[in-house]
This record gives sequence, structure tokens and C-alpha cells, in this order.
Amino acid sequence: MRRTSRLSRVAAATVLLAGVPVVAVVGNAAPAAAAAAPAPGRVAYVGDHHDELAYALDGAKIPLFPADAGPTTVDYDPAGAAQGLVFVSTRDDRRGEIYYLPADADPAAAPTRLTRDTAVDRHPALSPDGSRVAFDSVRNGVTQLWVVNVDGSNLHPVTQPTPNPTAPNPADTWPSWSPDGTRLVFSSTRQNANGDLYVTPPLPTTPAPPGTPTRITTSPTNRGAIQPAWDPVVDHNRIAFTSTNTATPNVTSVLSIPPTGAGAATSLVPRWDASQPTWNAEGTTLAFVSRRINRDGGVYVKTIDDVGGGSPEPELVYDDNRNPEAHPTWLYPSDTPPQVIFTHAAVDEPGEIRDVQASDGSGDRDLSFRPGQFESAPTYSPDGRKIAYSRRVRNYADIVTINADATSATPTVLTRPDPRKSEKDVDPVYSPDGTKLAFVRSNRIIVINATTGAELFRVPPPPPTTPNNGFLDGEPSWSPDGKRIVFARYTVPPPPLPDVDLRARAFAANPLDGLDTDVWSVRASDGGDQVNVTGADDTATQTQFDRTPRVAPDGRTLLWNRNGRLRLWDLVGNQPTGTQRDLTVPAQPDDQLSGLQYPAWAPDAKSVAFSVIHGPSNTRDIAVVTVPAPGAEPAFRWLTTSVGDENQPVWQPTSDLEVTVAANPAAINVNTTTTLTVTATNLGQAAARKVRASLSLPSGLIPLSITPATTGATCTQATLSCHLAGPLAAEGTLVFSVVAFGQAAGTYTPTATVTGSILDVASPNNQASTTVTVSSIEVDFRDVGVAMTTSPTPSYTGGDPVIATYTVTNRGRARASGVTLRTVLPTSVLRRGTVRGCTFAGDSCEIGALAPGASKQVSVALDATAKHSSTASGTVTARFAQGADQNRGNDTATGQVKVLQPTLTVNPAIGPPGFVTRASGVDFPPGVTLNLAWDGGINPPARPVVIRPNGTFDAQALVFNRDRLGNRLLAANGLRFGTVQAQPFLVVAKTFSPPGFTSRG
Repeated sequence: MRRTSRLSRVAAATVLLAGVPVVAVVGNAAPAAAAAAPAPGRVAYVGDHHDELAYALDGAKIPLFPADAGPTTVDYDPAGAAQGLVFVSTRDDRRGEIYYLPADADPAAAPTRLTRDTAVDRHPALSPDGSRVAFDSVRNGVTQLWVVNVDGSNLHPVTQPTPNPTAPNPADTWPSWSPDGTRLVFSSTRQNANGDLYVTPPLPTTPAPPGTPTRITTSPTNRGAIQPAWDPVVDHNRIAFTSTNTATPNVTSVLSIPPTGAGAATSLVPRWDASQPTWNAEGTTLAFVSRRINRDGGVYVKTIDDVGGGSPEPELVYDDNRNPEAHPTWLYPSDTPPQVIFTHAAVDEPGEIRDVQASDGSGDRDLSFRPGQFESAPTYSPDGRKIAYSRRVRNYADIVTINADATSATPTVLTRPDPRKSEKDVDPVYSPDGTKLAFVRSNRIIVINATTGAELFRVPPPPPTTPNNGFLDGEPSWSPDGKRIVFARYTVPPPPLPDVDLRARAFAANPLDGLDTDVWSVRASDGGDQVNVTGADDTATQTQFDRTPRVAPDGRTLLWNRNGRLRLWDLVGNQPTGTQRDLTVPAQPDDQLSGLQYPAWAPDAKSVAFSVIHGPSNTRDIAVVTVPAPGAEPAFRWLTTSVGDENQPVWQPTSDLEVTVAANPAAINVNTTTTLTVTATNLGQAAARKVRASLSLPSGLIPLSITPATTGATCTQATLSCHLAGPLAAEGTLVFSVVAFGQAAGTYTPTATVTGSILDVASPNNQASTTVTVSSIEVDFRDVGVAMTTSPTPSYTGGDPVIATYTVTNRGRARASGVTLRTVLPTSVLRRGTVRGCTFAGDSCEIGALAPGASKQVSVALDATAKHSSTASGTVTARFAQGADQNRGNDTATGQVKVLQPTLTVNPAIGPPGFVTRASGVDFPPGVTLNLAWDGGINPPARPVVIRPNGTFDAQALVFNRDRLGNRLLAANGLRFGTVQAQPFLVVAKTFSPPGFTSRG
């Protein structure tokens, strides 16, 4: 007896609707149009479902790969053809790999794994001859199309989208084969952020890079074309696709166009919301997803153009009101009628860590992938790269970490509770700097070293003034400055005591459920300075359940759950101020919202994710609402619409650092310089940390200096890099410039790079280049220039002279004669002293002839006789046999001449013998040691005074007892300045007060 293949077994599920063979399917919400800006990371949460491939039999959902055949896997994105089935699965790697199952496969045979990499692979499509599979994959930060043979060989890229100003992070997705297998149609955001359709051969036109695809749709600004499906019949000459409209994001349409893109599009399902079209082999019937009945969608079928009869209007195949099935596909077993299979969200996990894209809820993933274990309370590390969560193991629970990119093979254990005591470690949360972790064990908040696991402290019981016959603490969270920990606390009130068994609650799923809890705040260094933040709101008749407090990332707002609502309170310095208020959550049409809990701030503090009960089945999903500015309306959207309960969302911290580099000038001659300015910008939602920007210069450009333009930046010339010790605020910049010397002729490409500690969601803009052209100097190139320095700057009256030094250089290749230097110096204020290197006639001196490359140095001393500040300069002129100087930009140089007048003051300026007056000075040379002495009378032993870095000092001056009376002067002497005297000090005789009177009686 011939064995029946696994795919053939699906034949029993066929249901005939108006003569069309289909099976029960349900569709999820159509994907939103691609965003122009990078997605703001992901949102992790606790769910109780996983994706599987399924078909329908007598109205019931049947898994294609039953769980009893092996461990639970996550299978999705199926695509079928006459030769078999391709799909994505996490059975070997939870990032998702491509698998192939032939139509005649043995029921017990395992599918063939086609990809083995660290990338995220999606949307496979089997070629018409069954020999190749096209798919999209995120590799090296770029989403592009790849093709591989069904035996796993000949893997190669087909497209290479390049970032550009219109699309900083372009993505090529959702390929579909032409009927003859010579072309692929796909959707891309390379020229339209909402997506348009392109056609390309399945092989690159050149080995590297792949060829440029042909764009066949040009959508208006607010529209997009995505999810193409090429009609498998050549004569039909059409491609179906999903049309989106950002003005009505919840409404999509299925249209068709010719493969050339010429002509107007045709609506295949008029007046219907539709997406994710897929053709049967005859090109006569579409299966598609529609939200016509409910927002979670259902799968419908429609006969197109009434070819061969069928349904003139779409007919519902299956809709169970809630399950988010997706990506229906037609399957063609060799000996049975065609079938439809789909991705189904199955409920069979007691709790698992999942995540979705924060922008639109797409890309739902199972991160922890531990069937049969209860997992809860995910939290991201501050850099967004790891997730810590609580894992139930038999009678205890520990805290473990996994990689946030779904690549962890085995969780890393952070805490080790005692199984003998049934200890349960829950509610982990990282400190803002990532060095510590707070969590709850047996109702107590414990803070540990996040690296070593060493316990640092435990939050102590409530203060003695609080009734504390017992207490329960939970749900901790850190303030963004790391100075406070906020948490929920239940304290047992005075008698009569409620019927609360604290020990029993210690081992409950959530010990705080149903108790009158308050939000508390403690010092994050040791758990001291305990404050009951919300307890004042409690009344004798109103019980407040204040839970899950969270401080906004900008530190300005406290958010928590109170009695099924979300509550806001402004903060100043971690202290509440003003009046509490409820977060406005807009009512949803035909959907009752209740039981809002587990709020989570977006990194920019402008949105909040939370869990909420809704729908006819009263299950929980994750929603997002904006926190609008005063006078604005909040916006509401769903992140999950899955079967089962979704809870405990947490937002991934991410950044988007962009770097640019510009050269000024971009074209220079040999032996001249250009200035390269590097600008790193934080385009992300929140502050970026440990930001470092660097510049790489190719050989031929020599760095001379590096200068930061951003306050707080530290630069290193050896590495040509600058970094910030503190965070780089959203929209903030780190700017520095490098002066580079053109050593040799050529065309060079300096490259700038920026890095940070927080996960970057758009890595292609982390590097940028510019072009610098260095030209050879002409044989008779004529250029005499001058450079100028002044030293010291400043000088001090009576001290060292100011030396103005001019260096005149023949930078050209032609001999210069009659070289003359003309100076502009403040000689009317500061007397000209020693001159070296030249004889002046007035303000000019003749240097004479200079051979190419020769230099002459001239120095002029200016005596520091008076206080002065001005700009000095020097200008050089020369004669050449071939003509005039060809580079006038370096003919003049400037320098600063500054002479300070030190000032000495005594206060008070009068006193008797034995008196100590205060002596102070300003504008003295920093670091110099000076002596103070009276010009008359008795001088105490000299006590040297050192000038502060800002040029000031304070000292004491003593007038000895029995010293002579009259005026005297205090003088200051030291290096680098002349003697400075204070105003006269008058020594007066001591006075005596009359004796006090004694009253009578």
C-alpha cells in the first residue's frame, strides 16, 4: 500500500464554497505601511501562544506538524506550489530559518533546512519549477532579497538596497516569482517609505553588486504598494498586490497591474478591505485577508473575472473572531485537490517572553522558547541588547537573561533562589547604568550586582512609625537618574487586622493582588529614606490599589496603575508636584476597555504601552496610547491582537546614531591643509550613551590637529576620535574637526564612524565618507605666505615682553624676490624692543629673496609697559619672475597681544597696630609665587602666596603691635610681573571705650 505524504493528508480538509476548493483560514490585520524613520525598537511582553502552520478539517484547526511529533516549534510564512511547501521555522534557530518540504515527502520525514545563518529570514517563495526559493533577509543591517536552491546550495543575494536621503534604511521584501521563473517582483521602500513594486532577475546582472531593479509602481506620497503576488498564468499578465493609504491606515485594497507597470491598476476585490493576496495555480481564485467583520481579520476567497465560474463576491472561509492567522497560501499535493494552509497563533503556553515591533505590532516572536515553563516580568538591559525575566522551575523561580535579538541558545542565570524554601525571584529591573539589578524574593526587594550576582542590600521594612505587623513589597522600578527606587507596598494596618495570610501570599502568583497597596520610594543606594508617595489618597471608604509604578525616562512624570486606570503625577527632582490625573485613553468603537495595568514608557516618554481587557471574550492585549501635550488629543493603537492573554509590556531602549563628514575645502594642493568636520547626531527617541565618533584618514592625508566643538567632548589625536562621558540627548550632536595635511597628490576618502552602547536600530547611517582631492603643485606655482604667533599670552605689566614671531615661507616652486613683511603692532602703547631676523624701517622690513621651501623668521619684542589688548597682524608681499602670488589666502596672519595689569587691594585700609587686614589681587600670572611686604614699619617673616589658576589670590597682612602710626603701602613682588602696590593703609592709634554703667538699686 502506497504511503500518503504529509501534504497529501491535508486533502481531507477541503471545503467547497461555490465550487472553489479552500480550507478554513483566518487573517490577521494587514501590515502597516513602512515608516520613513527607523522603527523605535521592539516591545517585549508575556504571552501564551506560539505560531504554527495549520489547515482546517470539518471546521476545526489541525496543526500541520502536531506537537506530539516533537518539541513545540514556531512555524510561519508558508508558501506552496505544485512541488511542495516552503516556510520559516524556529525549530533549529529561534531567529527563523527557511525550510522546504517536497509534496511527496514521507509523513515522518523532517523538512530540509535551506538557510544556516544569524540573519532573520522571512517570506519565502518557491519557484514555478520547484528548484529555487526566494526570500527576504536582514543581513548586516540591510533587508534584501536572496535566492537559494531547494537543496540549500547556491545561496546568493539578488538585490542590494542602498541608503539614501529619501530612504535612510531601505528594505526589499515579499518576493514572488514570474510564471517562467525568470523574474521576481517584490516590494521596496528604497524610493517610497510606504513601499512600491520592483522587478528584477533572480540572479544579479553582475557578480557584485546586484543589478538595479525596475520600478513598476510609483505611488503617491501617502500611498504604498506591498505584498505582490504574480499570477502564475502567463496569459493573465498581471500582478496582484496590497495597496495602502496612510490617511486610512486600517483600510487596504487588493489591486492588480501588468508586470510592466503600464496602465491603470484594477481593483480585484472592489469595496473591500483586503490584503495578503495569493493566487491558485490556475490564476482564477484569490485567497486574501480582510477585516470586514472584525479588526482581527478573516480569510476570504474570490473568483477573479469569473473565469471558470465561482463566486462573484468574496466568501468567508473562516473567522473565529480572535485568532490572528496570516499569510494564506495554496498547496498542491500530487494526488489530491489543492489546499490552503496558514499561520495560526496557538494557545498552549502558560507564559512565555515574546516581542513585537513597537511601530506597528508586526514581527511577533517567541524569545524565550521554553515550552511548559511559566515565564514573566521581562525587562530590557539599558543598552537594549538583553532581556532579564523570571523563570518558574518546579517549586521555585529564578532570574535569567537572554539576548534581545532572539539568538540565545541557553539563558544565563542571574539569581539562585533556595528550592528548599520554594523561593521565587520575580519582577527584575536593571538600574539605569546597567550595573545593578533589583528584584523581589519572598516579598522583599533585593538589589544585586548585575554582573556578579553579589547582593548589595535589601530594602528594609517600613519605618517604625508605619504599622508594620507585616508587609509585602513588589514591582520595583528605578528613577532615570538612578537615585530612587519606586515600588508597590502593602503594609498590614493596625487591628482589627484583615484576613491576610502573608506567608501564603509570598508564594502566590502575585502576592499583591487584591490588597490595598501604595506606591513607595526609597533611596537607591541603600533602601533608606522611605516615603509613602500615594498613601495620602487612602480614605476609610475608598481602597486604592496602587501598583506597577514607573518613572518616565525624562524623570518628569510618575505613572502607575490605580484600580484599573493609569495615573500620572508630575515630578521635580524625584518629588511629586501638582495634582494627580488619569492618563486619557480614548474609547474604542464597539470595544469596551477595562482593567488597564502594567504601564511601560516609550524611550521618548511620549507614549505608554499597557495591558488591557477588551473584546467579547474579555481577554488581554497590549495597546499603546500617546501622552499628548496640553490641548492635544491622545492617539490609541493596538500592538497585539493575539488569542490568549498578553501582559507586562516593556519598551526596548534603542538609539539611532547618524554621522556625517564634510571637507572644507574639498580640493587642495600638495603641502596645504583641509578641515574635516565630523558631526554625530542622535536621531533616536531617547538619550544615547557612551557615544564615540572617529575619523579614518587614508595614507596621503596626515592629521595635524583635532578640535572638539561640543561641550563635554574629549578627543584623542592618536585615534582621531572624540567621546562623551555623559549621554547625548535626542537631536543632540557631537561635533569635532580634524585639520589634515595633503602630503601626496591623489583622491582620498576619509570615513567617519559613530558608535554607542545602546542598540542602534539603523546601523547603515553609522558610517559616512567624503572625498578630498589633493592636486600636484605646478612647476612654477607661486606662493609666499606668513604665519604668526604671540607669546606669552597674556603678559603682565612690568614682566616679560610680548614676542610677536612671524615665519615667512616660500611654499611654492618658484623663486621669490623682494619679499617684504609689513607689521601692524600696538607700538604706540607698547614700546618696541628687541628685533631679530630683520631691520625695520617704520613698520616694514625687507627680507629679500627666498628660494622654494625656504623660510625666514622675524621676531619683535613689545615691552609690557601698560595694560593693553588688541589684534596684531603681519602681511607679506613678494615678486616673481613668472607673475603674481597665486595663493593670497596665506599672505596675512594675525595674533593676539594682551597685557594685564595686576591689581593689589587691602581691605579695610585702616587699622591699629596688631591689626590684620585682607590683601587680595586680580590679574596676576597663575601659579606664580609672590611675596607681600610693607614699605615701612615692621615686616613679618615672608609667607609666599601662590596665585590661583584664575589669576587671583587672598592673603593676610599684619601690622605689628607697637608699630609706628601713619600711612604705609603694601607691595607684591614676584616673577613675570613688576612690583605692584596697593592703595595706602593708615595705621591709627588704638581707641578705648568708656566703662559700662552700673544701675542703681
